[in-house]
Amino acid sequence: MKAFSVILVLATMFLSSCSVQNPKELFNNPKSRDAVFAAILDDHELMMEFLQQARGNDHATMMISHFMGNESSTDHANCPMMKETQADAAKSPYIGEESRAVKSLSSDDIRKYRDGEGMGQAKVAELNHYPGPKHVLQVASGIGLSKEQQTKAQSLYDAMHEKAVRLGNLILEREEQLDHSFADGTIDRSKLAGALQGLGQLQGELRLAHVEAHLGMKNLLTKEQIQKYDEMRGYQNSGGSHQH
Repeated sequence: MKAFSVILVLATMFLSSCSVQNPKELFNNPKSRDAVFAAILDDHELMMEFLQQARGNDHATMMISHFMGNESSTDHANCPMMKETQADAAKSPYIGEESRAVKSLSSDDIRKYRDGEGMGQAKVAELNHYPGPKHVLQVASGIGLSKEQQTKAQSLYDAMHEKAVRLGNLILEREEQLDHSFADGTIDRSKLAGALQGLGQLQGELRLAHVEAHLGMKNLLTKEQIQKYDEMRGYQNSGGSHQH
């Protein structure tokens, strides 16, 4: 009887998601209702389709749990639908990453560290009207950058990029060492604390290198150039002031 009740719940929810203008009308006639449920119970594929519909519906899952609440834990665990749901829930979002050279970093992360890319480190400056030298140089003609400004902007970028590449490679070395310590089982709390503190310091230095370049760049630009830069970068609706 309980299994039949579960099927009724699923049938109702499935039909309510169909394109019928008012699916509930199908159940107003007892004969039609009996025919629908008979078809469900007699057709394995149709029953499985209802179960698949329910798997992605929180309401259906809750109702099934309610109906099955008095079942023994063994019966509940042996339900095919519940087994599949539990298996899906157990799957990690990290599948495939166990084969990475450095488990905590993607190949793109590694490339960006090696190339000294910003990786969003200076977003707090960039989105508050403190342009970065790299992008200022990219829009130099659009904001009317003078030859002197271009030279100074290039110097700012070169100094920042040199620091970022050096620090990025140091971070990669520390991440590799940490990964190896876990892989070979030699990690302990003391080693972990030292590794994470060292990584934290390097990450802070890397962010400083990126953000301070934005500070220096703003001091080289006029208010009008910064406003034009923001417009060209698509920040014209970002709000805030353009103090200089």
